[in-house]
Amino acid sequence: MSNTEDGEARFRATMQSWEQAAWCLAAAVLAAESPEPLLRDAASAVLSGAGFPASDVSGSGGVTWSPVLITAQLKATLLQAAALVGDKQFSWLDQSDEALRAQGLASAQAGPLFVRFVLPQLDGLAARLSRPDAHMLDVGTGVGALAVAYAEQLPQLTVTGIDVSSRVLALGRDYVAGTPVADRVHLRERDVTAIEEEAAYDLAWLPAPLCRPSRCAPGYPRWCERCAPADGCCSDMASSTKPRSMMPS
Repeated sequence: MSNTEDGEARFRATMQSWEQAAWCLAAAVLAAESPEPLLRDAASAVLSGAGFPASDVSGSGGVTWSPVLITAQLKATLLQAAALVGDKQFSWLDQSDEALRAQGLASAQAGPLFVRFVLPQLDGLAARLSRPDAHMLDVGTGVGALAVAYAEQLPQLTVTGIDVSSRVLALGRDYVAGTPVADRVHLRERDVTAIEEEAAYDLAWLPAPLCRPSRCAPGYPRWCERCAPADGCCSDMASSTKPRSMMPS
């Protein structure tokens, strides 16, 4: 077999595996929530053929995760991919409440990871975040899951989460109210450029991948003014000339 033929064979095998993965994602959603018994059975058969029992998705197998949130996350992935290649313009807010919650909970994993792996490398920031008056700004907080995660990891920290969507903030307030840190997580409907406090936050979390560069770049100086001057943290999206208390995700 020539190099060209070998490369084509590998490409076809890879494409086939990707196609199978897409169908498995769809089957996982249908097996959990389709109202049609025949369609649900067909989806279960697809999952079984892939080595993943449908009971693990539907929740009947004794799993500890929420099947609603899991399937919502899978559905959101499929809808976003379909929108990219289709004619319909897809917005993040076009998703169901379940999908928004699922994505928020998925993003909340960044909180424990930051505290465990990043915070110890940032000289002085851990001490600041352990003070009773420690304050964090969570930009684009969504359903507030990440804000809750930080508050749970850092017992002295108060988190202010801001978002421009009243809908996701309503979901967020319901979520926050059911957590043990509800008294230290505050959600506000506000654009980050409208925040007036200066040197008020020890840490600011910015979802940089979701921000348009045309808006992020001019906004950095203003956002950094909101952070207390001291050693903090930075990412590859913040230059060394900016205060290191800004942490884009």
